[in-house]
Amino acid sequence: MAQRLGQRIEEKKTKTDSLRTAMQFLDQMEPLTRDNFITEIKLQLNTWIQEADRNSVQYSATDATGVLDAEMLAAVEATNPLKQNFGYWDVDYIFQCYVMNATAAWIAQSPVRDQVVLPYLEAHRDELDEEGFRQLEEAYKLFDWTMRNVRLKVMDSSVSDLSTNPRTLSENSDTLGCSYLPFETAAYCEGDFVERGRVFNALAAQRGIQTYWVAVGANEPSSGKLWAIAVAAGKNLFLFEPKLGFPVFDPDETKIATLNAAQDNPRILRRMALPGFEYALSSADLKDIRLYVDAEPCADSARMKLLESKLLTGERMVLYRSFDDATQLASELAPDSKVQLWNVPLLAQIHATALRDMLRTVNESAQDYMRKRSIWMTPNPISIGHFKHLKGQFENGDDGQAGALRDYVNSLVDELSIQRLSFDPKVREELQVVRMPGEPLQVFEQRIVQMQAVYRRAKRDGDFLLGQLHFDRGNYSEARSRLENILSDDTAQRWYIPASYTLARIQIELGQLEQAAEQLITYRDNPREVGNRMRLRYLRRMIDSQPEQSDQSDDS
Repeated sequence: MAQRLGQRIEEKKTKTDSLRTAMQFLDQMEPLTRDNFITEIKLQLNTWIQEADRNSVQYSATDATGVLDAEMLAAVEATNPLKQNFGYWDVDYIFQCYVMNATAAWIAQSPVRDQVVLPYLEAHRDELDEEGFRQLEEAYKLFDWTMRNVRLKVMDSSVSDLSTNPRTLSENSDTLGCSYLPFETAAYCEGDFVERGRVFNALAAQRGIQTYWVAVGANEPSSGKLWAIAVAAGKNLFLFEPKLGFPVFDPDETKIATLNAAQDNPRILRRMALPGFEYALSSADLKDIRLYVDAEPCADSARMKLLESKLLTGERMVLYRSFDDATQLASELAPDSKVQLWNVPLLAQIHATALRDMLRTVNESAQDYMRKRSIWMTPNPISIGHFKHLKGQFENGDDGQAGALRDYVNSLVDELSIQRLSFDPKVREELQVVRMPGEPLQVFEQRIVQMQAVYRRAKRDGDFLLGQLHFDRGNYSEARSRLENILSDDTAQRWYIPASYTLARIQIELGQLEQAAEQLITYRDNPREVGNRMRLRYLRRMIDSQPEQSDQSDDS
């Protein structure tokens, strides 16, 4: 009996150790190496769950996924929420939660670095309870960080027209919101307005903040047209506009507008128009609303709820998302709106499945994809440093591991070293471009050429990311220097618009309001122009209220 008892104790310890091992592997996982870890993490989690106490949590299966395509659900192994084993896309989703949780944690602890929006936030402090105000304040921090760090692609970015909610994937692989998963959008620093909105939603979920995509004209069987993101805080749904990168303000009060207010007060949407830019909506268009829950199908499953309940303090993150609870909350806050699970997260996973299969083979499409994104998809100081940046690992660790700052600085390789990479073994060793065992010489030489291109591009990407990191830390002087480097470099045009925007934000924080106003309209005819001009409207009010404004040259 003693032997049997000892064996059971050891078996139980082994199962528990499998969960801890899976979490350790998750901590080592990176966007570039995720496929190397997914198989092992899946094995460890499935070993653990077979002996886990499934009665320790209560779970009721939802029928919310009934609106999604059954074949697509099967493709990502999300057909049965009661299934008691983890698949590939479960682990990929867990990794996304891990990244978003780490990112959201340090952003939430930072102050609001936005003197234009801050008064509109503070106006809600007395009307919301402590938890409601935390949700709204943190939501804006997460939204603002996303809008600054994710470069807006041109596709469907017009504020004069609404974009139809996608129901299927297009043949040319550019379906709105489906090119990247949220953690990929954050890692690659670009996305369309839906993709960067989804980054915000994923960050908010990790802070316990429920968000919804708002679609208008959503009569059956139409899926509606996407408009804004509604943030649940207190007993209201506050509106954030991802095309503008700006909250929706109430023109009659110094407050962020709610969905109910926008429906009742025509002036709210009327004031969204700017000279030369008509806004796509009026309050009359908000009579037929659909709220979409932005979550992966596997999020509301028994296995995710059980796993989340067994995580230790240092491992905690939000894995389980109750679709029924989200629907109930939306029904209470917007009783006249329809609510359902959104199909875009599933479409994005299906696109990612096809993309990853394509990248595992040698073909022209894969080479073109890698060529455009090589800076993020090859091991180099930029991609490695940016992942540390996302996790808040700015400084070097006590164990000597480089932080994001050092990696970014190491990416700024001089041109002579880049040229010598083709023939100098010492430079190759310094830049960690060495021939792998068994690697054909021709393949190695091609990789050298690729890495030369990566390092040439990294000099400008490194300046942009350093500028953003220093802004995140409140080091405005260094951030300004890095961003000005970009704006003076003809080879860095891809970063001109987001760098110029962040530079204007720095000038606002330093009290240089007139320079900021000019900076916001320096670059015309770009996806961010209307959002910049919307910010300029409220910046002008700040300037007008301070008639004797003087510029400050220091960072105080």
